[in-house]
Amino acid sequence: PKFRVLTNEITKLENRLKTSGSRLRSFAQNLSSLQGIAASAFAGVAVKQAFGAASELESANARVQVLTKNFKQLNGIQKVAAQSAEKFILSETAVLSNYIDLGNRLGEQGASLSDLQNIYEGLNTVLVKNRTSTQEAASATLQLNQALGSGKLQGEEFRAINEAAPQVISEIARVLGIARGEVKDFAKEGLVTSKVIIQALTNIKERGAEDLQAGFVGAFGATRKFEKALNE
Repeated sequence: PKFRVLTNEITKLENRLKTSGSRLRSFAQNLSSLQGIAASAFAGVAVKQAFGAASELESANARVQVLTKNFKQLNGIQKVAAQSAEKFILSETAVLSNYIDLGNRLGEQGASLSDLQNIYEGLNTVLVKNRTSTQEAASATLQLNQALGSGKLQGEEFRAINEAAPQVISEIARVLGIARGEVKDFAKEGLVTSKVIIQALTNIKERGAEDLQAGFVGAFGATRKFEKALNE
């Protein structure tokens, strides 16, 4: 009797193992199917992103043609934007779009490519040192461009720059030869002009060049490299 009981238990165990094996095979098959679906979905997203990036680049290049037709001094803007994109580990298309925005705002004021580069790289030198997030950086860039376009730094534009890139305000104070706390009052009176802002950003760009690479150490730099690779 004990032998029969043992035999029965062994049979039951064999059946359980067979059932488990069948379930494992089914699970493996389902997993393989899910991997295939995920791979297809990822490929679809990648293709969509690629078309989107291509469309954005095409649009930017079309805008360049209009810009340089209106402002001959900005010929070669793509090359300068590409240099800045490499320097700050950013998407070439995104950087070019920022340059175009600057060019449209400052072209009539006679701004040169060198002026645009000093503005863009001066601000981004500070943003990198401050490990500013992409969203905050975009906001600060927009507010700065608006201030330069209007010819002076005031109101919301002053607040945005002061929060994201306070070093710019400090440098403006040095250019004007005043205390930092006085810059806000000068701004209200319209005395923080485009000329003053450009000079301040040029100073920051030139002085901060040596320390810039230190800003890309660690997760901040790794994230930028990853995002740039995805975009390009």
